[in-house]
Formats: sequence, structure tokens, C-alpha cells
Amino acid sequence: MNSFHGKEIGETKFSDITKFLDNIDDIPTLPIIVQNLLNKTNDPHFDIKQITSLIAKDPSITAKILRIANSAFYSGASEIDTVEKAVMRLGIRQIRNIILGISVIQSFKPVDEFINSVQSIWRHSIGVAFTNKVIGDIYKLEDVEELWVCGILHDIGKILYISYFPELFSYILREARQKDISFYSAEQELFKFNHSDIGGWLADRWHLPHKVRNVIFHHHNPPANDKVLTDCTNHVAITNVSNSIVKLVGVGNIDRTVTEIHSNVWNFLDKSKIENNNMFDKLKGLKNEVDDLFNIVIS
Repeated sequence: MNSFHGKEIGETKFSDITKFLDNIDDIPTLPIIVQNLLNKTNDPHFDIKQITSLIAKDPSITAKILRIANSAFYSGASEIDTVEKAVMRLGIRQIRNIILGISVIQSFKPVDEFINSVQSIWRHSIGVAFTNKVIGDIYKLEDVEELWVCGILHDIGKILYISYFPELFSYILREARQKDISFYSAEQELFKFNHSDIGGWLADRWHLPHKVRNVIFHHHNPPANDKVLTDCTNHVAITNVSNSIVKLVGVGNIDRTVTEIHSNVWNFLDKSKIENNNMFDKLKGLKNEVDDLFNIVIS
């Protein structure tokens, strides 16, 4: 695997990062099954039978989908034992997004030196995905399924750091821990770029759905009004809220700090809905739910 060796770390520019990434040949690509699912489900006239048949051809993916559909987070009164039943319970778009999340997590080879950090990042990301869905249901969003994959991928830039810029990742993490600040705050102090920019580069390369791309780019800095990101605004705002809540709960936080909820989110989210819907009661089992889903995904 390639590693980034450039000028003094403190002088690193975002152009150095992208130039390096553009010229290496082992950046993971989305598996064919994910590319096909994205293409087919973007067609308003997609055929559900075709899609379930496509999923069923991949035994590993099928097994994980069935285990997730029967997990405590999704389970209903009856056991799910076929892809068709999983689709009936979760919906085809949620299935697509779960497969996308699984595939991304499995696409990056573990780096032994940073295995604990990688697992912590993915646990945090699954926790944000879980919380995103809970908040999305509270606000009764029509496309709540997309919030799942937004949560899984919002910190993908940190995984790219570890995979291709381990010295940079260690430098930022050390700075964050020494000053007792968040990883993002340390990036802001040290550089003119951050993991959102790096994750955004990958989102563009993978041609991910535009809502997912915008969440990756903007989850730390939601816009002041919904005219900037239009239909993506709620997804960015909710992921910002979830990110802070999951850190507060203590699920997979590499820098052991809590990030404040950005004040801009309340410009377009009704705060009372979160306060009046017993959201924290719904998150009481978050750590256990995350562990269950994490173990399914990496198995």
C-alpha cells in the first residue's frame, strides 16, 4: 500500500493530498454489485425482482443483509430468511444503502498499526447512521433511508488518512489529544483542509449520491440557510446533530472529545421535536446496537 511522504507535515497543502491520491493505483473502487444497485435504483421504473436477484447472487452480501434485517435494530415479529422478505421489511433503498455501507467498510484493508482507530471510526460511523435514522423518523423525512449511508460515510476522510497518510493522521491525533480538542479542531489549527475535504474527494471519485457527498463535505459546517444545499440541508444538519450525540454517548470516539452541535442546524430543524420525542430513550441501547451491527459487517 502506498504511503504519503512529502514536505514537512506542517506545510502540507490539500493540493499535495489530492495530487498524491490522483496518482496511486490502489484506491478502492465500489464493487460491481453496488454500482449496479446505484444505477438500477436511480431509475424511477426499476424492477424489484431484478434487484433482489442481483443481491441474491452475492452469498456474502446476502448473509449480512439477512443478519442485519434480523438484528434488534430492524427486527419485527417474524424472522427474515430471504432477500425478498428483507426488501419487504426494510425497503429496496435501505437495502441498497446498507450494502453500500458494508462494501465501503470492507473495501479498505486494515492497517495493523491503526486497527483500534479504524474500528473506533467505523463504530462511531455506524452509531451516527443509527442516530440519523432515529432523528429522520422523528422529523418524518421521506428519504430517511439515505441518512443511514450518510452516517456510515461522513468520516470516510479519516479512513483515507490512515490508509494513505498515516504520518499525517498520527500528527493530527497527537495534537488533538495533547490539547484536548477534537480531531476536526486540530485539523483546523494545523491546516487549511480537513477530513471532510479528503472524504469529499473520494465521494466525487465514486460518484456517490449528491446528498451523501454534501454530508461528507459539510457535516461539520452546516449552511446558514436551506438555499445553499436545498434538498441536502436536513441531511447535513441531522448528521451534525448525530455526530455530536454519538460522541457524547461515547461510541467510537478516537479523540475522546465531544463536538458541539453547530448552531446553524436550528435554523431549519425544529429543536423541540428532538426534545419532545424521547430521543435519548430511543438511543439507550446504542452501544449494544452498534456492536452488533459492527460485528455483522466485519465478519
